This record gives sequence, C-alpha cells and structure tokens, in this order.
Amino acid sequence: MLRVDRISIYVVMFGLIFLIPSVQYFDKTDELTAAMLMALAGVDMLVNRNFRKYAGLLLLAVILGAYAVYSFFLPYNEPKYIIIDWIIQMKSFASFFILFAINPTLTDVDKRRIRRICAFNMIVLCIALCCGFTVTKLLVRHVTYAGTIILVSAAFYGYCSIGENGRLPRNAIIFITAAILIGCVCMRAKYLGSAVVVLYFMYFYRPGILRHFTVGHLVSLMLICGCVLAVSWNKINYYFLSGNSNSFDPEVIYSYARPVMFLTGGLILVDHFPFGTGLASFATAASAPEMNYSNVYYEYGIHTVHGLSPNSKEGFNFICDAFYPELAQFGVVGLILFIYFWIYIYSFLRPMARYYIKRYRPQFVIGSCIICFLLIESFGGTTIVHTVGLECLSLLGLICASGRLLKARHEAESAIEADAAADMSPYKI
Repeated sequence: MLRVDRISIYVVMFGLIFLIPSVQYFDKTDELTAAMLMALAGVDMLVNRNFRKYAGLLLLAVILGAYAVYSFFLPYNEPKYIIIDWIIQMKSFASFFILFAINPTLTDVDKRRIRRICAFNMIVLCIALCCGFTVTKLLVRHVTYAGTIILVSAAFYGYCSIGENGRLPRNAIIFITAAILIGCVCMRAKYLGSAVVVLYFMYFYRPGILRHFTVGHLVSLMLICGCVLAVSWNKINYYFLSGNSNSFDPEVIYSYARPVMFLTGGLILVDHFPFGTGLASFATAASAPEMNYSNVYYEYGIHTVHGLSPNSKEGFNFICDAFYPELAQFGVVGLILFIYFWIYIYSFLRPMARYYIKRYRPQFVIGSCIICFLLIESFGGTTIVHTVGLECLSLLGLICASGRLLKARHEAESAIEADAAADMSPYKI
C-alpha cells in the first residue's frame, strides 16, 4: 500500500521551506505544492481505492468544474484563462480537503523538522524587519508578506510543539509571542489586527466565555474589538471610505480603485444573481491586464479607473488587491458556499473546546486563529490563494481531522450513555 500519509507530510514541509522564496524568487511554490498533493490524492484513490474519504475534494472539484463550464458560456473571458482561474481557486481549498482526508500522523522527528523550518523563517524575517524595510523587501518584496509568513510559521511551530499532555511548553509560547510582537514592526493593519486576535486567544480566551457571559467578559471582548478596529482603522478608512482623500466624498469615490472593486463586487452579486459572472471575470489574476483583461470591467465602466484600466502597469496591485471581491464571480450561491465552508471547518474545532478542552485547547486556539487570520487578510489581500494560504489550510486540515475523530468519539460516548440510561429506566420492559 502506498504510504500517502508520509509523503503528504514531506509535501507540506516543502511548502514551508519555500515560504520565503515563494514571494518573488520561486512564485510557483503554491502551484507545485498543490499539484503534488492533488497527484497524491489521485494515486491514493486509484491505487488504494480510497475514494470515499476524498468526498470533500471531489465535491469541491465538481462545484468549481460546474462554474468553469458555466463560465465558458459567458462573454467575459477566454477558456484558457478560465482554466487558469479554476486552478487558482482550487489549489488552497483542495489542500485542506486532502490533508483532512489523509490525516497523517506526525512523528517526533517530523515535528522537530517542522519546528526548525518555521523557527528559521520567523528568525530570518524578524531580523530583516529589524534591519529595515529595504532589507525586508529584498527577501519578500513587501513587508506585508513578512508578517503573513511569520504568522503561519508561528501556527505550525505551535502545533508541532504541543506535548503529550496537550499543553504548549512555556519556551514555545515565549518564542511565538516574541516573533509575533517583532512582526508588528511591519506596521500593516491586517497583520496588527491578526496579531491582536492571536494574542487574545493565546492569553485571554477561556472556553465557555460566550455561554457564561459576564460584565468582565463583555468589557474584555469590547476592548479586543476596539484594539482590532484601532489598528485596522487606516486600512478600513482607505478601502471603504476615503480612498486617497482625507475625507469621505460620495461624488469622487469611484476614482479610487480599491473601494470601486468592493462596490462593483456588490453590484455584480445583485445583477448576476445567483451564479455571478463566472471564473476569470473579476478581481482575479486571470482577469487582470497582465493576463487577459475581463469584459466585466467594461460592462461596469470601471476600465477608466486608475489602476483598473487595461493599460495599467499595476493591474495586479489593484485588481487582485483583496479576496472578497473575487466572490462576485461566484454569485450569491458562491458566497453562501464560502460562508458554509468556514462553518463546516468550525464544526470540527468546536468539539475540542466543548468536550475535550483540557487535552485539545492548543489545537482549538491555533485553528481559530488561522480562520480569523485568513478572514482578516481577505479584506486587503489574496493570501488565501497563495502559498501562505495553502499552508494555513493544510494545517487546518490536520487539526480538523483530529476534530472529526473527537466528534465521532463524543457521538459514540453519548450513544452509549443514552443506552445505559435507557437500560436503567424503571419503565423498561
């Protein structure tokens, strides 16, 4: 039998090793990593006959395949670029379902290797940030990538540091905290917001805080939300209110590329109900001037906006500036599926916090932090469809696979308790 579990671990390690070079020196890391995982899943299904456990992956392929076919009948882009966008949208989410299906067991050697890789990534980028933005840009082109790589490396480092007793060692907590705090030097609102959330989960979150809500809990939650809003306000103001100006002006807002992409995405959801404009049509690399400019930009008259025009040299910087506008391609149905995906993931994290918190608190915290990180990043970046997003979703796949076993275990224990209670009933005949 082919040991796909062992191979899958090495593929994830490959992605982690090339996290830093993937930004500007080896930008095909995510495609190569995803291709290896997809090939591994294909071989597992054909050789080991494990079709059933890949039901999530097959469903994802069918849904995106249906959107690709639907896109061929729309006048917004060419088949070649529709296929390219299919690959872009498929790769990261596929990594989750593949690792979720395989559920490989990491040995002590595997964990030690991953910790070393992630420690190297964090130390190198923290040193680069402390040396200045010029040094950082030589490594990762932009300081925002330094922050995202530090966070995903910290997540893997924490996951592989969990002891047999289900706790994180104090030295691991200190190292992760130090790396995250040094990463704040990048001064990116998205990173600062994610850092606040991560530190809250690490130090302040307690299971059941929402079930037993007190005034103190309410105050702490308001403070956390206030901190996230405070560190992210400049970006929120820039994206949704003032653009390049110092005050909100409804008359000139359409001269700003980023707000235009969000607003036009909302219009597309309404105008192209329920399936959107199809793949490679809006807010993706395949619809940008560098590949093949989409006709959607002409239809909505935004082809004249600076940064969004077909002759723009900064098309990727503005058209592919955030993930959420991409959802307009998939319409209301796609938006619902996207929301359901995160609910589905959380359904496997929830048993860790609700029934087995003493043993699985670190896994729950790491999984929750990854979800928050990706959702925050998607406001001002397309991290979710690049190498960092692929690695994040791979780790979520590992964590949720454990959550699936715990969920099944709890259901079995509940059934046994119910049977025992029925046997003891005085009304039993």
